[in-house]
Amino acid sequence: MSIVRIGVTAGGLAIATGLALLARAMRPAPRMPVYGHVPPLALVDEASRPFTADAMKGHVTVVDFIFTHCTASCPRLTARMRELQDRLARERSGAHLVSISVDPDNDTPEVLARYAAGAHADPARWSFVTGSPTTSSEELEVLWRDLRRAERGAS
Repeated sequence: MSIVRIGVTAGGLAIATGLALLARAMRPAPRMPVYGHVPPLALVDEASRPFTADAMKGHVTVVDFIFTHCTASCPRLTARMRELQDRLARERSGAHLVSISVDPDNDTPEVLARYAAGAHADPARWSFVTGSPTTSSEELEVLWRDLRRAERGAS
C-alpha cells in the first residue's frame, strides 16, 4: 500500500512539474524596452540591397562605425563584433549586428562584401552597410550623433 502511495505521489509531482515547465515555456516574452529611435537611414548593404531603419526594428541591434582600409581601431572593432556574433549564435539570440562604413566613396557594396567575408560574418546576423555615392561624410556624422542619442535613451 505505501509503495502505491509513493508511486502516486511521485507521478503527481512529475505531472505538476511538467505542467509548470509547459506554462513557463508558453508565457509570452516580455516587451523589449525602447531606449530611443533610430533616425531615417538611406544606406545599402554588402549585397547592394537598401538598408533602412526598419531593418533594426523589433530586436536588439549592435552598431559600429568602420571603414575597410582603416588599420587602427577598425580591425579591433571588427574582431570584437565577430566575437559577439559567435557568442550570440551560441546563445541563440535574435540580436543583429550592423557595421556602418564612414567612407562610402571607397567602401562600395562589393568592397564591404569582401570585408565581411574576411571577417567570417554571418549575413543572416551581421550586415555591413554604406551610404550611396551621394552620401556625404556630414550625413554619416549626423547619423552617428543620432544613434548615440538613441543609445543614451533620448528620443
